[in-house]
Amino acid sequence: MKSTGFISVVAATLSAGLFAGEQNDFALSGGWLPPEPPAGLSSDFSGRPPEPPDGFMHGRGGDRQGDRRGMRGSRKGMRGSRQGGPSGNMRGPGGMRGDDPSDPSIYSGVETVSAKSASFENVSFDSSSGKNTAPMYVKDAGKAKIAGGRLTSSVSGANAVLVIGKGSEADVSDLVIETTKDSSRGLYAFQGGVIRAKNVKISTLGAHCAAMATDRGEGTVSVDGATLNTAGDGSPCIYSTGVLEARNSNGRATGSEAMVIEGRNSILLENSSLAGERKCGAMLYQSFSGDAREGVAKLVMRNSSLSAAQGPLFFITNTRAEIDLSGCTLSGAKGEALLSAKAGRWGRSGQNGGKVTLKAAGQVLEGDIEADAVSEVVLEFGEGTVFTGSINTAKTAKSVTLKIAKGAKVVLTGDSCVTRLDNEDGSGGNMVKGGYTLAVSP
Repeated sequence: MKSTGFISVVAATLSAGLFAGEQNDFALSGGWLPPEPPAGLSSDFSGRPPEPPDGFMHGRGGDRQGDRRGMRGSRKGMRGSRQGGPSGNMRGPGGMRGDDPSDPSIYSGVETVSAKSASFENVSFDSSSGKNTAPMYVKDAGKAKIAGGRLTSSVSGANAVLVIGKGSEADVSDLVIETTKDSSRGLYAFQGGVIRAKNVKISTLGAHCAAMATDRGEGTVSVDGATLNTAGDGSPCIYSTGVLEARNSNGRATGSEAMVIEGRNSILLENSSLAGERKCGAMLYQSFSGDAREGVAKLVMRNSSLSAAQGPLFFITNTRAEIDLSGCTLSGAKGEALLSAKAGRWGRSGQNGGKVTLKAAGQVLEGDIEADAVSEVVLEFGEGTVFTGSINTAKTAKSVTLKIAKGAKVVLTGDSCVTRLDNEDGSGGNMVKGGYTLAVSP
């Protein structure tokens, strides 16, 4: 069917649990804090990392057996946040359950496609007064095709294109998406939902409003020729708890990191450009909230650019991660690290560092590599890569492995320390120390 009408719905507003955070090394000026951890888990970090960005349900009610009474998802009964979780998941003191963003039954749609196929052209769908109401909602293995027009929402919790469940898919093209309130993302898929988009312009203004995102149960969102602009706190251009891909696209997050990966999930950038103006450039982490399975977070960038106005360009905490770069332009904040792997406010103290492998081919890398006593870094500088910076200058890392191809080059800007050095150039001619030392200390 085809639809060109303007549709509005009436309901109450969904509030996201937020409260102001104190200033820290990542220049936060607000945002939510995760629930207080149980005994033995870390909540402190000297120079602590950014607040969880689009966090989606950290502090959600319900334990692993599906208890819906609102208790924390921890065998130890970890209590809920005093203010509830982010992203519209409301709970009061003690973790009482409110609306669970991963529950498809709480949603409705201005246009709902359920267990059928439907096509729309030159749309003008608006959610201006509806609780949990998406302008376009696809569920129950529905298939939607949207070509041209505009989707808008101006109430909290109104994600523009919402696709939930395996077999549910949306193909969108030549579309303008605008959301203005909290927890209202642009393209949002979870529980196996799939969104494919081409030539879309996405703008979000509220907190916890990634331009493209997945959530619990994973999902896939891919864009080609997209413009992704976000302005709210905790609203990166891309938030992945699934498979997120952006090609020939550009984006800027003025209130957040450029992109975030949680748990065993991924982001692929090809011929694209992203900028983050708060906290860091890209964060890879694991919250253990249940939103993302444990595993290796993977970030792949090909012929793309990433910039950060604050904090390190890449920040890794409480997870294993792989970053694979080729032919990219990287621009970090002045005086900040290229890569920082450290314990943060997630996970068990002493076990919650970052374990990251950075692979680079044909790549210019500038900036320092930092890691703390519970973090491990592997640097693989391939052919055509030039690294300029220092490595583990403070000698704090649990381990650092440096692998240098014969056709790569390392220019030190400070005394450095690694636990293992593998250099294909036995003469060391591919290293410029400039009077600095490179200690190898197993």
